[in-house]
Amino acid sequence: MRRASLFLSLCFVLVLLMGCNQGSTSPQVANSSAQVSLSITDQPPNGVTVLFFQIDLTAAYLTPSSGAANVSLLSNNTPIQIDVTELQALSAFLSTQSVAGGTYQSLTLSFANPLLVIFNASGASIGTCAAGSVCQLTPPIDNNSGTITLSSAPFPLTLSDSTPIGLLVDFI
Repeated sequence: MRRASLFLSLCFVLVLLMGCNQGSTSPQVANSSAQVSLSITDQPPNGVTVLFFQIDLTAAYLTPSSGAANVSLLSNNTPIQIDVTELQALSAFLSTQSVAGGTYQSLTLSFANPLLVIFNASGASIGTCAAGSVCQLTPPIDNNSGTITLSSAPFPLTLSDSTPIGLLVDFI
């Protein structure tokens, strides 16, 4: 009798807990967009040791094939400062945005304010940096040279509603 009473008590507690749990869940709302995550990584050229490299990502957007307006992948269109030196060992997560389902023909990235310190062991000069030297480079970037449009594989990219996707850009 005591076992039956204990069993019934446990069942009652479980039923109460299940009822409380159901009341606390939020309703599932249909999502009409896909979550797109943007990350970046890097591998330096042979014979070059990157001691420090920092640059600002000022824009990142997907261009729809439909001709609709570009879709920004940056929160509030706020630039992100990227320490590219860390990208040699790690990927950097940049953002996640809700993007309407559909087909996108390209990803465009715009950069500004580069600062680079390298050791050039390549055996040849790299710009103004002689072979065997440590150099600080601050190459100027204008609107044309600081923008990269990626339109080869995996583009065109088709996003399905409610299906998350991650884009990893290799900063070479």
